[in-house]
Amino acid sequence: MSRAPRRAKRKEPSQERAQETVRIILLGASEVLEARGLKGATMARIAERAGVSVGSVYQYFSTKSELLDAVVAFRLDAIEHAMIGVITAAEDGHFLDTLDDAIAAVVAHLIEDIALLHIIAAELYGGDAMPLIDNIGSRVRTHLTQVLSRELPDHDPEELGRCARVLIGAHIGILLTVFRDDPSLLLDPSLHREMATLTRRYVSPLFDP
Repeated sequence: MSRAPRRAKRKEPSQERAQETVRIILLGASEVLEARGLKGATMARIAERAGVSVGSVYQYFSTKSELLDAVVAFRLDAIEHAMIGVITAAEDGHFLDTLDDAIAAVVAHLIEDIALLHIIAAELYGGDAMPLIDNIGSRVRTHLTQVLSRELPDHDPEELGRCARVLIGAHIGILLTVFRDDPSLLLDPSLHREMATLTRRYVSPLFDP
């Protein structure tokens, strides 16, 4: 008597596949939040926008609050990666120009995410944008300190750390004011020039003491 063929064991989703599913859910959530606000961002609408089942959303995020926290981290990671990409691609001898480009990359992401960031700030921080902007600044400051240490190995690490803190603190002040008062100013070229001027004011002396 012949035996029935054994069924192949169901293959578990790969880590890469799971990561991609999470990514498209977070993209979908970001778009629904921007379009409909927090109240209108139901799990069903997010699933529909992402092209996955509602069950898939709940598989990774048990509550909307948990999903919102993940969206925040997702958008902050995108800003951080944009800045790191600019710095990593820098050519030798063009460090100050690279810093200008890195700050511009951060601002470009803020422009893209401004509506979403307002919704997140209202829900998580009572409308106060400071925690979000400060979180971005903290990430940028950490990488700036590392890059300065790489570019200026003979300088005192504490001095480089102070320079990074002061510079990013100044940028945070500008971005926070703009975010609160008139986000459209993020598109103003004069703002970008002012931020570039700040960068050179604090960093140039390190290269030409």
